[in-house]
Amino acid sequence: MLGFEGVFTVKAQGRSGGLALFWKNTKDGRVVGFSQHHIDFLVEVDGSSNWRLTGVYGEPQRGQQEDTWNLTKFLVNSSSDHWCVIGDLNNVLSQSDKRGGLPYPSRLISGFEQALIDCDLVDMDLVGYPYTWEKGRGTSRWIEVRLDHALVSSIWFQHFPQSRLLNLDTSPLDHNHIFLEFMVPEKFIPNRHFRFENAWLKEPVCLEMDCWTVSSRMSTVEKITLCVDKLSKWGSNVTGNFKLRINKCQNELKKLKNNRDALSVQRDQNNKYFQCAASNRRSFNQISKLKDSSGNWKDWENGLADVVVDYFSSLFSASSLGSDVVVQCIQRKVTSQINEDLHQLVVAEEVRRAVFSMHFDKSPGPDGMTPTFYQKCWDIIQTDVTAVVQNFFNTGEFDQGYGDANVVLILKNKMPESMVNLRPIALCNVLYKIITKVMANRMEPSMDQIVLESESAFIPGRLITNNILVSLEVLHYLKRKRKGKDGFMALKLDLSKAYDRIEWNFLDSVLRKISFLENWIFLCGDSLEFGNGSSINVLKERWLPDQNQPSVTSSHPALQQVMSGSTGMGESRYWNLGGCCRWCFSGLVRRCFNTLTAEKQCLAAALCWGVWGARNDVVWQGKSVNISYYDGMERWLKPQVNSIKINVDAAIFEGQNQFGGAFVVQDRNGLLIEGHTKLHMGNIAPAVAEALCFREALSWIKNQSPSSVWVEIDCLLLVQALRSSASLSSYFGCVIQECKAMLANLSNAYFCFIKQSANRVAHEFARASFFYPDCIFSMENIPTELLPMLVTEFEG
Repeated sequence: MLGFEGVFTVKAQGRSGGLALFWKNTKDGRVVGFSQHHIDFLVEVDGSSNWRLTGVYGEPQRGQQEDTWNLTKFLVNSSSDHWCVIGDLNNVLSQSDKRGGLPYPSRLISGFEQALIDCDLVDMDLVGYPYTWEKGRGTSRWIEVRLDHALVSSIWFQHFPQSRLLNLDTSPLDHNHIFLEFMVPEKFIPNRHFRFENAWLKEPVCLEMDCWTVSSRMSTVEKITLCVDKLSKWGSNVTGNFKLRINKCQNELKKLKNNRDALSVQRDQNNKYFQCAASNRRSFNQISKLKDSSGNWKDWENGLADVVVDYFSSLFSASSLGSDVVVQCIQRKVTSQINEDLHQLVVAEEVRRAVFSMHFDKSPGPDGMTPTFYQKCWDIIQTDVTAVVQNFFNTGEFDQGYGDANVVLILKNKMPESMVNLRPIALCNVLYKIITKVMANRMEPSMDQIVLESESAFIPGRLITNNILVSLEVLHYLKRKRKGKDGFMALKLDLSKAYDRIEWNFLDSVLRKISFLENWIFLCGDSLEFGNGSSINVLKERWLPDQNQPSVTSSHPALQQVMSGSTGMGESRYWNLGGCCRWCFSGLVRRCFNTLTAEKQCLAAALCWGVWGARNDVVWQGKSVNISYYDGMERWLKPQVNSIKINVDAAIFEGQNQFGGAFVVQDRNGLLIEGHTKLHMGNIAPAVAEALCFREALSWIKNQSPSSVWVEIDCLLLVQALRSSASLSSYFGCVIQECKAMLANLSNAYFCFIKQSANRVAHEFARASFFYPDCIFSMENIPTELLPMLVTEFEG
């Protein structure tokens, strides 16, 4: 009945103990050992390496927990390569794994940690709720502990680097279910971009390569490109030489293995432990799925690229807010002497100071060159680099490629859910950094005159912590103020990356207002160019809109990467609609709005808006419109001829740690066919309860086989999950997958979303499940308290 071909059990001793292991296909593995506290299983799956899975139930008594450690140490002797230990180990690794009650004994924590080190195992991070067992919920003695773990070897984690341990916080028992999600990584060969290796400079031949002076007629960018080509070919051979040296050193180390002392052995074990822990962290440095603006999960096969594009398009789009009032309040700050100093001729020493003030190992830009290359080779390239900087300050122009930059996303937290949790940084070419560094060095002496003292960040000699002290003093004053007629208030503003969010038009106005000269303002920003993200295959559209040349970012083939300046949106910045069809039905619209009531006028406007939105979906997004979907109905309607309708709803009874559900089946006349109620133990999320009720309704449809049936649900999250192709790694996701599988086999079943006002009968049945658990009602035995709502719905 459960759908598992393989099963192995360890019999219980009296009323305690007992273990069971189920697996889908008997060919997928075999049991290689067992005891009263473990089952050892060898996983043998085609196309993948064999690995060990050991299910363990640890000793619950604290005085006997050492037996669990010894069992793990004994099992590691069989095979410790590809090994995973999972189960209720009844052990804790840190005090943070326990909340409530007395602290966990330190000796037990230390003993468990030492056992993991001895066995070369690392504890996988738990995704979700941090505790898996509880006692005394709702009382002053409520205790929560993480007793369930998944311990894996370093080799196992290298084979499954994307694996995660999920806490399915939906169990009605005192223990939550844990779910080990392991995936074999896809074979992905990234595009190898050139990167200048600092180790190359230790090779005497590196500085002797003559590819700069022989290309005197080339521009500086062309010379750098030529150097990149030469270094790329030469460096590949040197890298191979590195590998030979490393292998030689490793062979020498193997000869010294027999002479290791106990301390070195312990150090090796610790290194393995921390190496596996680092691999565990590395698995989070990937983006597999994110939520879109509507809160729906998207993966790379389900529109994640569009989520990234839409986010940056919105981030770098100009708003329509006016800034004239703000700009008028700004006072003149830049004197004529400051402007004169800024426009002095750039000398070679300025450029050299900018180059050598950079950190030597900063991340390179698209050309792959680091500041180390410029610093070590300065005697060779200084003339060309200085000429580039001087030419830019004189003309405001530089060759194509100077201002290129790669945008890299940095994780703000361990498990990012949306683009907001990712911080974009720009990796610029060093030539561009040199120019901006020279500009910054020139402006530095005058910053104290231009920037107010209240701005304490990013100014040399000022500390941002001063603002913290000032804010504390202000709050202290406000709290102590008790007299006087005049009141004061503190306003907190959430400013994120202030400069990145400032529009260029506003910045240009501010620079002009404080009296910077026109040439300097031009150097600060107008020379920037925006690329189209083609260096990575995710961002295929132009996602950094230029205000002077805005682009259409729609994915429609006819408008992909088309400049809006060529589609009728000229200097006026309005769409040219002169060629569109005129209002052929304008007279009809006027008559409707003159004769209809106010309520029907609103309905007509809503219908027109809906039709317009549907047409846009077809034209721009390729979404076909199906009139069978009538999501959002606010009133219950009788089903069509030869059809029945099922309404589903759930209810949460928090005080009793229970939840109920119901589904109501009605015919085309609105008469009750059957009403089912279910009551379960546990405290789960409402969406999970709704999904379980929907699954019960699908089971009824499968058994009864009606000709046509519509299922109505008032949980929008459930409907979105059922229609989405994304895979959710949670208990809710498991139920959704079951429902999708059942729907695939039910050609006569459909579902849609309705408002709660259209689902009142199912809601009353769900609330009644507390008093009528696990019941089936018909017109003959329906409770009297449920009948009035059914009659009201029948009468419409």
